[in-house]
Amino acid sequence: LLNQYMKAQASVDAREALALAESLKPNLPLNQYPKEKLMLHLWQGVALNFIGNRRDALILLDTVINESKDAGLSDVTVEALLQRATIYEEQSNTELALSDRFNVLSMIENKGNRKLLADTQRAIGMTYFSQAKFTRAFEWLLNAKENYAAIQFVKGEVYILGSIGSIYRSIGDLDNALNYQLQTIEGQREVGNEKSVA
Repeated sequence: LLNQYMKAQASVDAREALALAESLKPNLPLNQYPKEKLMLHLWQGVALNFIGNRRDALILLDTVINESKDAGLSDVTVEALLQRATIYEEQSNTELALSDRFNVLSMIENKGNRKLLADTQRAIGMTYFSQAKFTRAFEWLLNAKENYAAIQFVKGEVYILGSIGSIYRSIGDLDNALNYQLQTIEGQREVGNEKSVA
């Protein structure tokens, strides 16, 4: 329950979540439950990043990644890598962010989780976009769109359409930018997101 709370609150009320975790930890048999212990440290790291303490956040996430690998807890490793990649991205360490996300891809490609696969491909595409590597950005975003379509996750497809439109706008192709913007608006309407269209 504590981990569920930490996950929900880590980016909402991070200080309170951290205080609660610290107050409860002495009374929890965490050493008997290594996965729960690592997940608690993971969400503490996310919370620390949210309040601006990136140094300690990265230290915690590094520890979680190493220990979860040693324990064979691949789902914990994947989550920690994704969270660390987000921090690297915020620091403009895009190559480190890409490295973590490619590591995630290598761990999940044959696991059947197409939503996570598409989310990771989308993040890689957007990182390449931030680096102005537009061809690679297109490639990864279209891969993500294909996987979103396969699981009928329309919101993901709509996000990709908007991102592709942004790339076209960045390279000065205003006709295609407009085309994708119109597709995005139509897609948002389809999923009932009129608020973002207005």
